Amino acid sequence: MPIYTVAQYQVRSAGVEKVKRAIEEFVPYVQSHEPGTRVYMAWQQQDDLTRFVHFFIFQDRAAHEAHSKSEAVKRFEEAYRPELSGGDVIFTDYNLIASNQGEKGYPFSESAGPASKDNQEEHNKQVVREFTRIFKNEHNVEGVTYLFAKNFTHHFRAPLAPGLEGFRQIGRMMNTAFPDVVVTEEDLIAAGDKVIERSSALATHRGSLTGETPTNKRVRWTEIHIYRLENGRIREHWVEMAMMELLQQIGALPQPGEAA
Repeated sequence: MPIYTVAQYQVRSAGVEKVKRAIEEFVPYVQSHEPGTRVYMAWQQQDDLTRFVHFFIFQDRAAHEAHSKSEAVKRFEEAYRPELSGGDVIFTDYNLIASNQGEKGYPFSESAGPASKDNQEEHNKQVVREFTRIFKNEHNVEGVTYLFAKNFTHHFRAPLAPGLEGFRQIGRMMNTAFPDVVVTEEDLIAAGDKVIERSSALATHRGSLTGETPTNKRVRWTEIHIYRLENGRIREHWVEMAMMELLQQIGALPQPGEAA
């Protein structure tokens, strides 16, 4: 039987950034090295940044115990426990009553087993959706580290930095030019270790993308992304974007039939 656990705690204000860094290192490690820990998410409370909540789904009691005794947990405890304020961590186990992710609950079914293809593909789709939500629609380019493999590779051209920092550079450029951009998923298809996403974007042109003067016009464009995931995290990325159409809308390129 799966075990659903929530952990809650509060830390000193001076220790918030230290604990966040420890979480960003700890959660990806768990995702890569603990197949029995099916879900591990960590949240920081919006109106009180000293409070944290962790959510786990363990495959079974044995997976729960293995996680609790792991060296990674010991290292994480060494980082956060000195920063605790207001008491120790409160752990609470729950039983699943209902879920919109199927009768067994996201992201796995008991019958499918921990390594089923359907299970992994559904998990990969959820990772991509989480990336879109945080990076594109919340415009938070710093908040997606835990979704990416440390050796992540993008296929943008130079002079962008390699790895996740190059991805962030693109995000910052788009957020400067289109600070209210909203990206809508049109299609999301998982096939093996890849997820293909077709999306549309709507935004206001309020900043410069290529040196042009902002027009304050509403603009639309489409994108097709291919993500390759490894151990539940994004390892590689390709994109095809309707860039010419976008540049024409913001006046960086002439419209068809216009003189350059």
